Amino acid sequence: AEATLPSNTGQSPLELCTDTSTRQLIVLHSGDARPAAPMLPHSAAPVVAPVSSEDCLQEDSKGEGEKPEIRYEPFFIPRKAVFGDCEREARLDALCDRLSQKFFEQHGGRALAFMVASGVVRDFPVDLIIYLRAHECSPREIGWFLSEDFSLAKILRMEFFNSVRLLDTGVLSALCFALLGLRLPLDLQRLDRCMWSLAECWWRQHIRARRDGVLNTFKGSGEISGKHLAELIGSVEDLHELFFSTVILHWNLHAPLPQSQRLTASDWIEMHRVGGVQIVREEVLSPIYEVLAKAPLDPLLLGPSPGDERVEGPAARSLCGSEATLEGWASVQGDGLQMGLEDPLQLPLHNGLEENISSLCEGTFSGRRPKRPSHAVQVLAAPTPRREAAWLTFCNDSLLLLSLGPAHCPFAFLKLKEVKLADVDPGRALLSLNGSSERGRVELVLLLPDGRWHTCSMHALVIQVLDVSQLKNWVLSFAPAAGASKSLLQI
Repeated sequence: AEATLPSNTGQSPLELCTDTSTRQLIVLHSGDARPAAPMLPHSAAPVVAPVSSEDCLQEDSKGEGEKPEIRYEPFFIPRKAVFGDCEREARLDALCDRLSQKFFEQHGGRALAFMVASGVVRDFPVDLIIYLRAHECSPREIGWFLSEDFSLAKILRMEFFNSVRLLDTGVLSALCFALLGLRLPLDLQRLDRCMWSLAECWWRQHIRARRDGVLNTFKGSGEISGKHLAELIGSVEDLHELFFSTVILHWNLHAPLPQSQRLTASDWIEMHRVGGVQIVREEVLSPIYEVLAKAPLDPLLLGPSPGDERVEGPAARSLCGSEATLEGWASVQGDGLQMGLEDPLQLPLHNGLEENISSLCEGTFSGRRPKRPSHAVQVLAAPTPRREAAWLTFCNDSLLLLSLGPAHCPFAFLKLKEVKLADVDPGRALLSLNGSSERGRVELVLLLPDGRWHTCSMHALVIQVLDVSQLKNWVLSFAPAAGASKSLLQI
């Protein structure tokens, strides 16, 4: 049968399939090269099919004292892209695809929100992970976002590790395979989340293999692996602690520390003894220590937080420079802005909006709800860049991006086809955008740090250009995209 034949609802097999290996075969034989489901690079670790729901059920035949198998049952509702099917075109898809990869270099959460909101990737965990691996996105940003405590981060973290074949691996081989394309963060809490998810996936794959009778006893690279390791460890909790301990040991042996502060083999083995009981046996620990003591392993290196490597300056390179038609600083305000939390109000779309975004972000609403601003907010005559203004990027007559600086990932975007240029005030360098006749209101899409997005509406979007000499260029840029009468173009 042809791999491109649609179903009765018009969906192709590729759109309906959620199995990683099957999707790769469909892409290979159909010639479909959409960015939503590209082929994995040859450098990627081998993948396995996602675990079915039956594999997450507890065993009925459990002896006394045995712990039940871990359960992983995510509740995930795919979100619908902001751009409808009737709005999609090849040029816009390619633009959003390129922007998504640029954004991910700066902020993984907001980039993921943009990918799904713009329709670059379907909102399925397997599609998102395939996209990140295939485009070889920033390992630092992948590690930083997947180690977050957000619900989406936990789901993607499990999918990332479960897409790797961990059968018959030992501690070091499992870490090296699973961490390919991901840089572990130098943060103990984040590291602990990653190691727990990896231990869950390793344990689940070996439980399924034991049921199917395909679990082997394998010893390679000097370490105990597979079935033998599972028998000696005994529980997923102990495996989690062993993964975490191994990464910290690697850091201790190869970090710039005095020799007196480095652990010896006997010290490390003793750390796994509690109350005179050796939790992890010496025959498991000794080979791991011997391998790590010889030379550092790149997958186990810990990376700094994304903010530690970013250098801000007056000459910061624009993140979207190659895709931008026009860029610049401006004071941006929403007239009659409705966030879904308050009554209509007028709010500056820079620092004030950032506070509202933090209140919408998962886990922060009750503790960080912002104070209601005054209704008497006036447009400032000359905002100071970075403090009272936003960095606007006009892209290809399709998107208007808002960010806190030229090198920052946008925190919001606007579809220009849904707005119209309603008014221009040359004296104060003001532009006013109203909603199109179909919608009546301007809808701004906020990109949240937790990988979600939120659409807020307003009566008008008021833009005050800081560089007055660029006002005409902004008006001419908005005119064909947002529509404008000839009288507004006479500046």
